[in-house]
Amino acid sequence: MMTPSAADAPRSSIRVGFVVRGVLFASIILSVTLPFIMGFVFAATLTAPICGGGADPARYDLTFDSLTVPAPSFNADVRAYFIYADNVSRDVPTPTIIAMPTGAQGRADRLHELIAFTRAGYHVFAPESQTCATASPNTLGYREAAMMGDMLAYLNTRPDVDANKLGIHGFSAGGAAAILAAARYPQIRAVIAQGGYHDFHDEVTTNTRGYDRLLWFGDVFRFGAEIGYRLTTGLEMRVLNPVSVIASIAPRPILLIYGSREPGLRGAQIQRAAAGDTAELWVIEGAGHGNYTAYAPNYAQRVVAFMDAGLSAP
Repeated sequence: MMTPSAADAPRSSIRVGFVVRGVLFASIILSVTLPFIMGFVFAATLTAPICGGGADPARYDLTFDSLTVPAPSFNADVRAYFIYADNVSRDVPTPTIIAMPTGAQGRADRLHELIAFTRAGYHVFAPESQTCATASPNTLGYREAAMMGDMLAYLNTRPDVDANKLGIHGFSAGGAAAILAAARYPQIRAVIAQGGYHDFHDEVTTNTRGYDRLLWFGDVFRFGAEIGYRLTTGLEMRVLNPVSVIASIAPRPILLIYGSREPGLRGAQIQRAAAGDTAELWVIEGAGHGNYTAYAPNYAQRVVAFMDAGLSAP
């Protein structure tokens, strides 16, 4: 006759086995869902329809108009600043720099850089992002570039703008959008693109390689990011690919500006090679993502000289 402890042993083993299998199953599910959720949230956060801050030209003692510009391509009105060049008559058609908003930012978010142009005799036209205008997701450059068609149509109506001498300046996602816009709109005669991605899908892949040490973690994270971008924007992430169109901008000049500590510097080098001889890459020693003027005292002189040369070309 078995003792109670002997009889309970098989049942105990069954319970232990059940718990072990349950923990193993839960671990597998978690190891798949966690990186997927992380990737999804990563993309959803970047594309969130939240309007960021801009800058106030009045704080820089600049002369400007606050405007509302129609954007029929997406049936909305876009707020913008038109900042006048210093010491230039408003009756004279003047070269103008378009300030591409950074991602979901508001008007003139890089004004601390843009004042170099107004001081050098350029008007600056600074619209808000499409996200700010419509509370729509930030597509990280694709639809933002398309918005420039509406902005160019507006500038063509202004007698104080020399429509044959239009440059564009953008940073980060705005830098990528500046390249995409210039490839689409030949009226943009010169491009300054700072700190942008060359191929967003490739950037995500490269910057998550460390996750590949954890079985399928990296692949699932990247899949989650792709799904997150698709569901929030309605687009495939692979449309964010400035390097695929940058060569078409030639012979118009491009100035790529990156810090030596910039995460996207590898992509900048790829873009420079793809763009051809009309593009140059300026690597600012010590700078990271965006703090270029802090490490380059000659920033204003360099960007103005570039636009002077680029917009004077036939």
